Amino acid sequence: MSFVFCINIVLGNVSLRYIPVSFMQTIKSFTPATTVVLQWLVWRNYFEWRIWASLVPIVGGILLTSVTELSFNMFGFCAALFGCLATSTKTILAESLLHGYKFDRY
Repeated sequence: MSFVFCINIVLGNVSLRYIPVSFMQTIKSFTPATTVVLQWLVWRNYFEWRIWASLVPIVGGILLTSVTELSFNMFGFCAALFGCLATSTKTILAESLLHGYKFDRY
């Protein structure tokens, strides 16, 4: 978990070199969507349609902001996006550890 946290910090700092803070924070608002998708893909958690529907405006807003960003940089965008994935992974791991999830069940 500490490794994922360090990756999150490093990618956040790298992204700030190439994109503005406001744009990075906009990308960080993508974290709920990545958390739901990761839980669905990796841990096979299923969510109601209302949760999936609530993610549509979030993803749409981030896509709209990314397309219209004047100082868009692909490397900074990817670093911020992977930092967002690291944040989601850290959140999922912390929740799993708090609820006593056994990672060695296979």
